[in-house]
Amino acid sequence: DRLASIEGVVPDPMFWPSGCRFAPRCTAATMGLCTDSVPPLAEADPGRRVRCARWKEFVEKAYA
Repeated sequence: DRLASIEGVVPDPMFWPSGCRFAPRCTAATMGLCTDSVPPLAEADPGRRVRCARWKEFVEKAYA
């Protein structure tokens, strides 16, 4: 499947935001969880990795 695009402008790599790099442009980002630290790399499926603190919530919604 094609990935959805995220609105906005990618920040300058010299000035990445704290926490998740997508948090300032992500409509699902939450203060603290997404802005305090970089999410760990997690294996969503064999060979498919994600770096999102909330990815399990989205999977559960998709299959509910």
